[in-house]
Amino acid sequence: MRNINHKRKVKNAIIIIYVIASLAVLIGGISWANKEQSRLNDLLSQNERKLAVVVQENKALEAIQLGDRYFLNGNNVKAKERYLTILEKYKLTSSQRTQIKQKLEDLEKVEDSSATMDKELRAFQFKLNHQKKLIDSLHLVVDHLELDNYNTLNAQKSRVAELQQELKEKNRELRKKEGVQTISFKSENGDVIHYLGKVDDEKANGGGIGIWNTGSLYKGDWKDNKRHGKGEFTWSDGHQYVGDFVNDKREGNGTYYWPSGEKYEGEWSNGKRNGKGILYDKDGNIQYDGMWKKDKIVNE
Repeated sequence: MRNINHKRKVKNAIIIIYVIASLAVLIGGISWANKEQSRLNDLLSQNERKLAVVVQENKALEAIQLGDRYFLNGNNVKAKERYLTILEKYKLTSSQRTQIKQKLEDLEKVEDSSATMDKELRAFQFKLNHQKKLIDSLHLVVDHLELDNYNTLNAQKSRVAELQQELKEKNRELRKKEGVQTISFKSENGDVIHYLGKVDDEKANGGGIGIWNTGSLYKGDWKDNKRHGKGEFTWSDGHQYVGDFVNDKREGNGTYYWPSGEKYEGEWSNGKRNGKGILYDKDGNIQYDGMWKKDKIVNE
């Protein structure tokens, strides 16, 4: 009887131990499962966050590419608006943010360059229009001069005849005065000059009148067959110079008159405007008052 009770106690103890062990294993398994589930949940959350970042970066990249297309197509206004929107609304990496800022700087440079080119183009267009107007004006002047030359060409022949007749008359008058003679000689340019006036050593010396075979006329001082001193020279086409001569050239101070009414008053050297001088238009208004060199205005 005792043996039977002992066996029952042993059997119950084994069952209890088995149950306790099973419960321990079950509890440990549940705990491990909970931890594993928590780890998997954390890993899933991390992956979801990474996926959200990737999605956001892709959206930013698509937006950047759209801005780049605007930029490449020349639509700088929309490109600039797109880049600014990306900076404000998208989460960007530092590299992407730096890239967008650089693109905005490039846009500013392009806009500045475009504005400069537009300004230069307008200035060039203005100069071009001015040159066209100037060319048209010059064409009118040329046409006017051609007409004047045609009219003066016919007048030159009669002018030469009138001057020759005047020379004859002056010759008759001056013969009555002591030392007055009539001679003919050639200038350094080969023009024949008929001279009426004072003669010394068979050359024009002193006051007298010279008539060129071209129809030009000089009244004034002479020295050794050259205009030298004060005098007045009138070309056959109506141009005139009144002033100083040295060795047959305009030298010193004098006034040059154009048939159209313009005139120059000032200094001369070697037959050209040189030094201080004033240019007047046909109405007497000053066109230029300053320095000249070899018939050209000196830009000071």
